[in-house]
Amino acid sequence: MSQRTAHHTAVAANAASGNDETIPVLTKRRREGGFDIKTAKQKIKQVMIENHTDFAGLLQFSLVHVANKLFEVHMIPPEVQKSPTYDAIVTCFLSMMNILDSKSDLEEHCMTFLEALSSVGGPIERVAKRLREKWTTALEGALQFEQSVKRVRTNDQ
Repeated sequence: MSQRTAHHTAVAANAASGNDETIPVLTKRRREGGFDIKTAKQKIKQVMIENHTDFAGLLQFSLVHVANKLFEVHMIPPEVQKSPTYDAIVTCFLSMMNILDSKSDLEEHCMTFLEALSSVGGPIERVAKRLREKWTTALEGALQFEQSVKRVRTNDQ
């Protein structure tokens, strides 16, 4: 049952019992302070789809290093680490993202991904920076990615 259906069912149940009060509990879970997590996830996924060819091309030469870093932060399973492909890595990232239900969890998930990419260095660090910029633009600054990436860069210097 979708959240929209669950919400309407709750309202209908209240109406049937003679209670006109609506309780937007499920809506609140989906929207944190005006933040729509479903839309945010769609925008993040869209950026990944729109940039698939470019990102895959850049990462292909560093897949082993990228996979090792992502495995260290529990972003991919051992099977993907052992035989990494760009598609498998992105599928793991997006699949995990899909089960998150709070702004803070989504932000943390994205920052962990960006930090792992940044820590590879070289062109991959630039990919992480560009991805962060594209996500920030797509989400109109609704999530904070920059602080975390800067912290990794400072530690690497």
